Amino acid sequence: MFEDRVDTPAMAQATQPVVYPAVLDISILIVTWNSERFIDRCLQSISAACNGLSYEVVIHDNASGDGTLAHLGDTHVIRSASNRGFAAGMNRAFDASRGRYVFLLNPDCELAPGAVAVVFDFLEQHPHVAAAAHTAVRRRGRIGARGGQWPHAGNHLVRHAIDLQHVV
Repeated sequence: MFEDRVDTPAMAQATQPVVYPAVLDISILIVTWNSERFIDRCLQSISAACNGLSYEVVIHDNASGDGTLAHLGDTHVIRSASNRGFAAGMNRAFDASRGRYVFLLNPDCELAPGAVAVVFDFLEQHPHVAAAAHTAVRRRGRIGARGGQWPHAGNHLVRHAIDLQHVV
């Protein structure tokens, strides 16, 4: 488990860089904050989802106060002293990752067997593709929202930003 570095001379001298071995197929990145009630199911689904790939799980914890840390087991954990938000946490997890690809995973999600391997295989077969997304399936089998569906205010702002780019 890795702690945030404290900006004091004594702590800076005591902190040694971590050296990691060769690149893995994929890094699964998770940002947690008070995720105790669902993180176990998420983590338990990862091995079957990777289906033979070499992988690591990198978790950035945003100062959980509910016991989340006790459930993280044998994962690379980066602890934050405060809640820095999802984007900052994901950036720190990304910086610590060793995979050729990264897979962003929310702690309240469970992966289907082979799901990560399918995305990996797709990216390997299509080197011109920079990103791939999955389809979320809710517990009762309904298809969940995908990344392309933004709130109305977001759509409005994006439309205007695109229009402005075309005008300029």
